[in-house]
Amino acid sequence: MFYALNSQNQLVHASTADLLKKYYCPVCYQPVKLRTGKLNSAHFAHQHSTFSNQHYDTNVHQAGKRLLMKWGNELGYDVQSEVSFKAIQRRADVILKLPKSQVVIEYQCSPISATELTKRSRAYAQTGLQCIWLVGKRYCLHGRISQHNAQFFRYHPNIGFYFVYLNAEMQRLELYYQIQQAAFLRPKYRIKFLANLKELIQFIHHAKENHLNKISVKMRMHQIRNFNRAEAYSTGMTRMLQVQCYLNHLEFRQEVLRNLSSSFDYPIYRYSKVYFQIAVQLGINSKKLLYQMPFINYHNFI
Repeated sequence: MFYALNSQNQLVHASTADLLKKYYCPVCYQPVKLRTGKLNSAHFAHQHSTFSNQHYDTNVHQAGKRLLMKWGNELGYDVQSEVSFKAIQRRADVILKLPKSQVVIEYQCSPISATELTKRSRAYAQTGLQCIWLVGKRYCLHGRISQHNAQFFRYHPNIGFYFVYLNAEMQRLELYYQIQQAAFLRPKYRIKFLANLKELIQFIHHAKENHLNKISVKMRMHQIRNFNRAEAYSTGMTRMLQVQCYLNHLEFRQEVLRNLSSSFDYPIYRYSKVYFQIAVQLGINSKKLLYQMPFINYHNFI
């Protein structure tokens, strides 16, 4: 981890920490040690090697729920944690009781499939509850979009496709928004750091930052280079579409170049919009080329 608490209960980044001072984990409050070296960036590590990832994930989850309850109370809502719903056999992390409704907030740190995510969300909806999903560190974007994180994407007309990461260590929310992708390029997105739920609600309500970015000449050149590489290696979906184009008397390269967009696309395509369009043209089951996204209506974006 890169942040820890000092003896004054202040968050300190490892790059500015002092080797002679004591520091504590902001999640479990156990002592941590500052580690520095030539190969790795300065960071904090728990002093006891028996401190497992599972134990850490559990403490992160508990710390996150405490933050959510604190932020809910600051908004003036009646807040409850670990509420069970026997009818649907579910237990909610946190519930905010609003004047005319109740909102469930789930903080997902452990692995979950899109099927289970859909099942849980529908179960809450059946009882008239709105469910908001916040994610842990394992679901953040790391230079590429995958089914792993795409299943949590939502859409808002003010900020486009987005999801919210609850950073329990830093005691803040991190909004990933304006998430977009383009064939053979890295995805684009913006990040907004927010101190609490109130700031998140206000930002989404007032933001006007929803547009698809244009692809520059430099980006197009990079796109073509990456496509040339994918075509040369010819594996996976690329290989399958090459074969199908050949069998249907189509020139794969020509079809790809013809379908390249002048702007980025919505992040709903498992490979790219180009591959999706070619699959539709060939009569291939195009659903396999879309991410499983429980909270997105594909018909609004395809």
